[in-house]
Amino acid sequence: MRASKGGLTHEQIMRLSWRQYLVYLDSFTWLLREESEDGRQKNAKADMHAQAADPRVREHKRKMLEQDKAEMKALMERRAKGKGVRKEQTII
Repeated sequence: MRASKGGLTHEQIMRLSWRQYLVYLDSFTWLLREESEDGRQKNAKADMHAQAADPRVREHKRKMLEQDKAEMKALMERRAKGKGVRKEQTII
């Protein structure tokens, strides 16, 4: 198994806490999946699910949407006033 090259020995693995072991196991699962196109798609899908469950990511996306909304509102106001609108140039 190429992914296990440079991995921990059995003794080192046995000394890990359960939490450390599960993180170690998860990293091997990720590495093995990355070897195929189907696996990379599974990793991407798993990443999206993990991000959707993280409140920090949701908060960041909410802030980005609010910022985009404010920029769009400012653009629409400039267009309504006639500023920021390009006038067509006549080529002679």
